[in-house]
Amino acid sequence: MSSEVSSLLAGKRILVVEGEGITQLLMNRILTRAGLIVVGQVADVAEALAIIGREKPDIMTIATSLTDIDGLDVIQDVVAAFFIPVVVVRNHDTQQDRQRSREAGARGYIVKPVQAEALIAELERCCQEEASQEIAKREPSRTLPLRKAERSASTPIRVLFADDHAMIRETLANALSAYDRIEVVAIASSGREAIECYRRLIPDVVLMDVRMAGMDGIEATAEICREFPDARVVMLSVLNTYEDAYRAFSAGAKAYILKESPLSVLIAAIEVATTGKITVPPELAQMLVDRLRSEDLTSREVEVLGLIAKGMSNRQIATQLLLT
Repeated sequence: MSSEVSSLLAGKRILVVEGEGITQLLMNRILTRAGLIVVGQVADVAEALAIIGREKPDIMTIATSLTDIDGLDVIQDVVAAFFIPVVVVRNHDTQQDRQRSREAGARGYIVKPVQAEALIAELERCCQEEASQEIAKREPSRTLPLRKAERSASTPIRVLFADDHAMIRETLANALSAYDRIEVVAIASSGREAIECYRRLIPDVVLMDVRMAGMDGIEATAEICREFPDARVVMLSVLNTYEDAYRAFSAGAKAYILKESPLSVLIAAIEVATTGKITVPPELAQMLVDRLRSEDLTSREVEVLGLIAKGMSNRQIATQLLLT
């Protein structure tokens, strides 16, 4: 095993996302001998995102054989949102695997068992390439958040985040804070606390979990929107159900986003919410359409859904329906 410090890698900050303990130890030894600074070694994607937001590594490696998810499923979001070069670590080497890795946005590829020379050579190659050249080759997406430098002259969007799960609060708050365009001004652990924070801070956007103990997110949203008709609330949910979505939009929410969605989709919804427009994900829109075609939909639900589809605000819908 080589013990030489790499002039190209010395001082670079690296995050290792790897589920196998032995491989973690081996990679840590190889990387530190080459002069890299290992800012984290984790097996969980949520922890990895939190470290990215907090430590802002220069490069990362990610295994595809994680226990909870295929590493390739998160690479595209990491590359698009944070512009971090990613090296994939796989158990097997096939042409199909390499193709999938390239399509996901990975800029490097190595195979287990990890060899020091191969790992360092791949990391050096990645660091030599300009990230901007790779990104320029990709077609830009309207849903991708802009980098900090591109928004330095803009006023940050002040976000209040409410969720009753501590790990989700910390992880997502750290990920959102990685953008200068977004400022997390408060974190609430319940619907009632979210209302109190809103009254005190009047944030630009509220990011609200649907299911919370005690007063849930939809009830809290309804109360906020009654007291502050111009409030912009983005709902987060683990469930893609018509009932929750309908209740959320009826309460005044501007968007209903699944927690499994890419971070870029959530940030896009936050940005759209500041304009007062409504974001309805494609899968939810189809569900609403199917519901519209069902026989048990009330005439009032048809009216409300139709106005939501037009992008009308809660206040406009109330006026249209002559509600008080």
